[in-house]
Amino acid sequence: MITPLDIQKKEFGRGVRGYKEEDVDGFLDLLTLDWEKLIDENQKLKEQIKSLDKELTRYKRTEEMVLETLE
Repeated sequence: MITPLDIQKKEFGRGVRGYKEEDVDGFLDLLTLDWEKLIDENQKLKEQIKSLDKELTRYKRTEEMVLETLE
């Protein structure tokens, strides 16, 4: 997986009719910021999934106990 640091450290070769270095650097900076946000959001969502899975398991146990009691 590419990291924000990989984006920042990426260097491009120069050609005869190459791109403006400032434009490329600016775009890479924007990519880095967005990538960092996505990584953070992804981590938060993974934590939320774990929490919701635990809660779901607890509700399933409660449901089983209620059903056993009703039987």
